[in-house]
Amino acid sequence: MFGPCLCGDIYCNSCGPAQGNIKCFVCGVWSLDGGCVDPEACQKAEAAIMEQMDRAEEELAKFEAELRSED
Repeated sequence: MFGPCLCGDIYCNSCGPAQGNIKCFVCGVWSLDGGCVDPEACQKAEAAIMEQMDRAEEELAKFEAELRSED
């Protein structure tokens, strides 16, 4: 198993955040490049994505519970 990246590149998805350069989850713009053009829109989009992921995880948990109860 490999450890964390240690390349030191400020635009590396692993090393960049460790050096304070954060990439927006939604629009992909790095903080050193000025950050999101519309931070509010990115925050809303990220919240919607996270909500969808939560619902999908709940549905999967229900499905898995149903499968276990059939055994």
